[in-house]
Amino acid sequence: MVSAAERRLSKTRQVVRQSLDRALGRTPDPAMLEELEAALLSADLGVRVVDRLMTHVRDHARGADAANPEALQNVLSRTCTVFWRRCKGRRWNS
Repeated sequence: MVSAAERRLSKTRQVVRQSLDRALGRTPDPAMLEELEAALLSADLGVRVVDRLMTHVRDHARGADAANPEALQNVLSRTCTVFWRRCKGRRWNS
């Protein structure tokens, strides 16, 4: 049986995924970057993590692939992967 909390989390996950898909499907511009940042914050990643991710994304958005939504999605994916690998095995409650 699915609990009420699981249903709410599933709905939250769906809303965040839709926000990310909407933001990442557009050419990077200031409004799109703000929408992406809001979607990441709504995913409960935390302000520090989102700040780090957005710094990398904004730096990339100024580069040669600035008009390429797929390139921006790739840099976000690579940045997240590197971050999660660094965090792997850390104890968060110590």
